Amino acid sequence: VAAARIKPNDKQRIQRALEVYLVSGKPLSEWHSEAAEAEEQIGFTKIGLRIPSRADLHERIDARLDLMFEQGFVHEVRVLMSRPSLDRDAASMRSVGYRQVWAHLAGECSLEESRYRALVATRQLAKRQITWLRSESDLTGFDPLEASTIDAISAFLCDKIR
Repeated sequence: VAAARIKPNDKQRIQRALEVYLVSGKPLSEWHSEAAEAEEQIGFTKIGLRIPSRADLHERIDARLDLMFEQGFVHEVRVLMSRPSLDRDAASMRSVGYRQVWAHLAGECSLEESRYRALVATRQLAKRQITWLRSESDLTGFDPLEASTIDAISAFLCDKIR
């Protein structure tokens, strides 16, 4: 069942499905079926954090990326590159930011270009996440930049359990 669902080139999901089967003796599809049955008996409350202004989000992404570079991100990737068991095709190294800095350290682009590519990739990821959150039914969104967000979430949850 999982093989029919997973695309043939999706190495990561294929590997995960095989790992689950080897460790548990049950195919991933069986785990999914059991989880779906359990979900029917459980009430979920979906909460999402949404920054209303795209400009504010981009500004925060930019500042966070600057901080990562200032705090030694390039050195971190350099150390990871030196590990014989790790290469650029590893799932962890395909993550946003790591992939772009790896390219710089491999001599494929300048540091400035790698930072710009990481910025663009991070913004694209944020956009995909926002799109995904919008598609979630019954999700209650809160602005994480509001000072009272934690109080608002707490009040919302208290109202849900009454």
